[in-house]
Amino acid sequence: MINPYNYLQDYVGKTITYEEFCEITKEPILEKGSKTAQLKILNNFMNIIPSYGKITITNIYDEKELLFLEHRAKFTEYIEDLLILHLSKDNTHKVTMTYSEMAKYFYMVNNTYYETKNNKRWEYINNIPTKSTTYYTKEDSENDKYRDIGIFFNVTDKIIKEIVNNALKSLKQRSLILYSDTFKLYKMEYNETLKKYIQKEYICNEHQRSIFLDIRKKTMKEYGIKKLQDIIYLSKEIRTDYFKVLSDRLKDCDELYNCPIYANAWNIEYGENGIKHEAKRILSQNKKLVNSNMQYKLLTTKELECMNQALRERFVEDLILCLIHKQFIE
Repeated sequence: MINPYNYLQDYVGKTITYEEFCEITKEPILEKGSKTAQLKILNNFMNIIPSYGKITITNIYDEKELLFLEHRAKFTEYIEDLLILHLSKDNTHKVTMTYSEMAKYFYMVNNTYYETKNNKRWEYINNIPTKSTTYYTKEDSENDKYRDIGIFFNVTDKIIKEIVNNALKSLKQRSLILYSDTFKLYKMEYNETLKKYIQKEYICNEHQRSIFLDIRKKTMKEYGIKKLQDIIYLSKEIRTDYFKVLSDRLKDCDELYNCPIYANAWNIEYGENGIKHEAKRILSQNKKLVNSNMQYKLLTTKELECMNQALRERFVEDLILCLIHKQFIE
């Protein structure tokens, strides 16, 4: 499959006005909803970031990526099926799940992915042998490891969020669920009985959600951040400082249980009959298909092309690959 927009390769990494973008893509200049729909269609052929009347082209998909995108609807269906299986085992008619919980429950990553990302990143990196040649020094190898692990986690998290969002939207359109965004809050507390620290988890209600958003909005304003997407473009020092200030403010807020850590989450409500009916037709072998697709995406995406290929394959094997036995729903 040939990408009809391959001629835009020279524009990758550049930011141009929406009008200039329409001129080079031979698209009409549209407004509001029509413009959004237009850019959504073009996103099937390239990765573009619209912002305040400008367009940044970050990637023109190659043949392998187009093939993956062609099967994205099937990938979304796998995730939908696994979410239905999960809900069918619950009797409360409402669950709250974070992106990381869904990624683990639905076999998009393995059990070591988030532990490595959040707690043992440098320990993991230091256990990977450093290789050197005449033209590739030990220092170069070390720098690549520390740089590439960050790129790997950023791109993987982006893919996970996109897949989960698509699955939730699809299930809502099929009238199987209703969902709304919220936050989970976390803090460590010492347990006298167990004689160790344990993680406490809280789900925000509407009032707490509003308080959290006010705190985050105030912090973003102080750092000149207009949209959440802009945070990734801050320098490492400013980004680290922003998250520290936000964490400190959350920790000082009694109404948020003084929790310094948070995660984006979804409240998912569902009716029992529809979910049970759908669950009967789903085979849990889809778990294997989801993980295989995730591996393929990460091994072929151009967003990770800047990484050392051997490191990329190592990260996928260690942090994504799940060993799943075939299981079936009775």
